[in-house]
Amino acid sequence: QINTRQSKSEFVIVGDLHGSLDSLIRIFDEKGYPNTTRYLFLGDYVDRGKNSCEVIILLYALKILYPDNIYLIRGNHEFRFITDQYGFKAECIKRVKRTINGNVIHDGKLFYHLVTESFKYLPICAILDDSIFCVHGGITSYVQSRDELLSISKVDVHFSSNDLIQAELLWNDPDHSILAYYQSPRGLGCIFGKNALDSFLENMKFSLVIRGHQSES
Repeated sequence: QINTRQSKSEFVIVGDLHGSLDSLIRIFDEKGYPNTTRYLFLGDYVDRGKNSCEVIILLYALKILYPDNIYLIRGNHEFRFITDQYGFKAECIKRVKRTINGNVIHDGKLFYHLVTESFKYLPICAILDDSIFCVHGGITSYVQSRDELLSISKVDVHFSSNDLIQAELLWNDPDHSILAYYQSPRGLGCIFGKNALDSFLENMKFSLVIRGHQSES
């Protein structure tokens, strides 16, 4: 849970970065660096882009330097079965290396293992000011109260489609053409409509949901 009201700093919420260091630096240039501005990032830091290594290293370094100004939650790409396929693993193996006494040491596999291991420590959602629910994917039909939501444990390195709460929070998307829940065309999670959202907000006593996971073309 994060309190933004008692801070004089601006609070900025950032969606999927997908290895775009240029996008991350542009956001900092426009909104302020984390020594003056507070940030919540909604996951999907790696894969697809060409600078996933730099993005995750920079975010982790800033979290260490400014722990109260940088918050990171987990996206559906912060799992090995996804990063194996969508570029982060290949980038690590290709780019992470060092030179000792003229010999090139390739550390990519170790770096990849350590970073993906660290993902299990990221929370799966965040609550702002006791009223705003922030998540990578979407709402879930398997949690019926705030107490149940707060009792959700962080998930491990490996994604489990049998963990329906995890799957829905990470993969669900809104769809204006339906009212409740329906199977997602992504193959994991569901799409959800207005009635499902209204029910979730009422049961959880939230006023708003902020999410990432989808990009506008």
